Amino acid sequence: MLANIKKLLASFVIILASSVPAWATIDIFCQSNEAVSANEGASVALNAFAGPELLINYIDIKIADKHWSTKSNGAEPMSIMQSFSNGESLIVDLSDPNVERIIAKIRLFTAQEGYEIVTAGTLYLPKIGVYTLFCEGR
Repeated sequence: MLANIKKLLASFVIILASSVPAWATIDIFCQSNEAVSANEGASVALNAFAGPELLINYIDIKIADKHWSTKSNGAEPMSIMQSFSNGESLIVDLSDPNVERIIAKIRLFTAQEGYEIVTAGTLYLPKIGVYTLFCEGR
């Protein structure tokens, strides 16, 4: 009897695991006009799991010689305070690791016509500046 229950449970686990969709990861890289024309603008690189909603894995922000990251890579640390995506927009607020102050706000908007996809938005860093972003990937 116990062996039959174990077989039934194992079958259930296999069926459940095979019915969960696999999520691919995507990379989105954005930069400001200043970053294109000189070495002083802003750039944002993010990696996310692409499911029904984007679930952010990590974000890197660079402005001139300053670098913030949600990864442990020697940059100034930051944490994802909140994020929202609905297929047309991605809104992310990033804070210091103690969630005491906002470090950056990212707002990206996507439009698609056929195979053509355009993503653009803004990066706001309090007391540093605001940047228009043009993005690749998605």
